[in-house]
Amino acid sequence: STTNVKDISNAGLNADPDGDNNPGNNNEPTIITIKGKTAIADSLVVIPGGFSPNGDGSGDKFVITGINNTDKIAEIYIYNRWGQLIYKNTDFGKEEGWDGVATSGLLLATKGAGVPDGTYYYTVRAEGLWEGKAKIGFITIAR
Repeated sequence: STTNVKDISNAGLNADPDGDNNPGNNNEPTIITIKGKTAIADSLVVIPGGFSPNGDGSGDKFVITGINNTDKIAEIYIYNRWGQLIYKNTDFGKEEGWDGVATSGLLLATKGAGVPDGTYYYTVRAEGLWEGKAKIGFITIAR
């Protein structure tokens, strides 16, 4: 079936793991396996609205939680405001994220320099998510 399923139950067999006689406040998602593949719920994938690749160690990469640093088959394309492709990665699941450096299109700065602050648009497609359709959105870069 292609029906989306959401899990609001607890992992395991104990409905009230904290023992407070209220099983309604315990809702750790249960990871399920279907035909040998681990299912990742759409709700566990978080696409941030921006990042700040300024080298301070906080938010320096555009990381999609639930996709980056996994073996998930995913591809991402990032465009500037004129619709020009500036970054693409067809194996994005294995990456730690995007560092804000253009790998495609017209590169106006020295090699390895980040793109200017501003709004950029992305399409991301990942195996087993969003009914096979691309997720489209925008991110803001502010250093």
